[in-house]
Amino acid sequence: MTTAEKTIKEIESKPGYSYNRQIVEQVCDAGYSAIEDGTVIMTNGDQQLIKQGNDLVCIKDGTETKRSALDDAAKERTLMLYAMHKSAVGTHMGTIH
Repeated sequence: MTTAEKTIKEIESKPGYSYNRQIVEQVCDAGYSAIEDGTVIMTNGDQQLIKQGNDLVCIKDGTETKRSALDDAAKERTLMLYAMHKSAVGTHMGTIH
């Protein structure tokens, strides 16, 4: 199963999640190395996960709280999270950020 297929399967398992399939495929096809340093991979409340080189950095309230070096499996997971974040589309209740 490709990374795009895994990502789409996970997205579709979440009821009510709206996404753009083409963006998922584009992000996954480009690969982890195409994600620029400083890119927000995902946001959860007041926390952000940001790509910095081969590390994933958690920022909470503007302060770095954790830094993790990524192996190949973690890079694939990061790519999946980024594809989900990037492909999210607005809903009738508002926009997903």
